[in-house]
Amino acid sequence: MNTIKEYDKNGNETHYRNSTGYEEWMEYDKNANLIHRRDSYGIEEWSEYDENNNEIHFRTSEGFEQWSEYDENSNEIHYRDSNGYEVWYDEKGKVYTTLV
Repeated sequence: MNTIKEYDKNGNETHYRNSTGYEEWMEYDKNANLIHRRDSYGIEEWSEYDENNNEIHFRTSEGFEQWSEYDENSNEIHYRDSNGYEVWYDEKGKVYTTLV
């Protein structure tokens, strides 16, 4: 299978195409975090990041969303999504509450 990949000046992949006709387009922020992706099937994804480059919000064109919170050391302390799943982590990274 032949593939074509294009990159921006920072080395981030911005376009992908394979011989079946499938394509993806990607956009990045100034910190090289992937902020938008769309594909030839019409699916899109968006991400937002905090000042430490931790992904804090993710959503898709299909309606799925997820949110994460982090402590001062960039350890994830809370996760929830639009399907009703929610997790809290203690200081050692272990789950102490899960709601579904």
